[in-house]
Amino acid sequence: MNSIKLTSGRRHISLALLFLTFLSISLSCKKEQPAIRKTFSYESPNSANVKTSAGTKGKISMMEDCYYYLGRMSLYISGEQANIDAASADFNRQFHTYDGRRFNTREELEREIDLLKLFIPDLMWSYNVMIDIADESQAIKIYCSPPGSGGGMYTPWTGKLRVDTLTRKCIEPLAGKIGAIANLETEYQKIFANATDFNTVGGMITRIANSADWNVTIDEMTIPDTVDPVTGDTGRVNAHTYGSKGSIRISFNKNYLNEATDLAIARTMIHELMHAYFTYGLFNITDPGYAQFVKANDLLFKEGGDPADDQNDAQHEQIATKYVEGLARMLELYASTNGITSPDSSLTLAEYCKDLAWGGLSATKAYRLYAPSKSRIQANLLKEQTNSSSSTKKKSC
Repeated sequence: MNSIKLTSGRRHISLALLFLTFLSISLSCKKEQPAIRKTFSYESPNSANVKTSAGTKGKISMMEDCYYYLGRMSLYISGEQANIDAASADFNRQFHTYDGRRFNTREELEREIDLLKLFIPDLMWSYNVMIDIADESQAIKIYCSPPGSGGGMYTPWTGKLRVDTLTRKCIEPLAGKIGAIANLETEYQKIFANATDFNTVGGMITRIANSADWNVTIDEMTIPDTVDPVTGDTGRVNAHTYGSKGSIRISFNKNYLNEATDLAIARTMIHELMHAYFTYGLFNITDPGYAQFVKANDLLFKEGGDPADDQNDAQHEQIATKYVEGLARMLELYASTNGITSPDSSLTLAEYCKDLAWGGLSATKAYRLYAPSKSRIQANLLKEQTNSSSSTKKKSC
């Protein structure tokens, strides 16, 4: 029998191989840790609670103390416990770098949120975890200082939206809030001076409300239901707008005010103020900005340049084609600054207000072509118009 004599070098190699074999066996016997999934929420404090000064850059418009800020986000994180906690702590540090930051526009904040999301793939790689966004519906928040604080959207309204003295008391403060939001929505007070501002609903309302030689009066009256001559179906007219040069009147249907929620009435008021603005523009043919008005609102005119014969249909088509987004945004601002939230858990407040913005436009071509989920839109409109149990339920009138 031949014997093998291990040299010193061979002995070390053998010991190393034996150690590796033992380690491999130990690892294979070790029970694998199951992956778990946890939900984490991250929330920045309202910038109003942070002792920082917004300055000129921190205003949404010329109104003081109204701005956007990062609100709340939730993440699903899956993996081993220690890795999950470490990844969450790292994201939390990044999230809270936005504490106290104020943004002029929604778009600015949206860009920052997109940058924050780009941090997620790095966390997944660094900590060997999976991360999904659980909820970001409350990520974009807006703050306006409350009444009596000397700033924000509650700054006294000086525009010429007059409320008839016989109209119920709830309409005047609502008109004031809509007027203030119109200021909030536009950086320009004279819409005819800047063609790019024709796209803002707030700019329209600011223009008509601040005109030196025009007055808009809001009242209420009984408006008979309409009857379709073909089907015999009856329909309610929520309000109508009429007038001529220098004077416009918006009349709400008393029955509508009796039943509708504040959000529904605000939607109707914004819609009718747009009609008031179109009437104003059509009569101001000598205004230096008339050509821009025509270009921006071409559906109000015939091919030859004369106003369309049926202005009711033409104006509704113009709103549906070009201004639904702006109308919805103003309505969302009204809701968010008055404590109104979406009553539908499947829809954000912005989505719910977008549904309502289609109110009064169902007969237009644009509605037929572009409005999503028409049955949902009509159901949400009806909920708010009748203050049903599934509506926003806030009602002052």
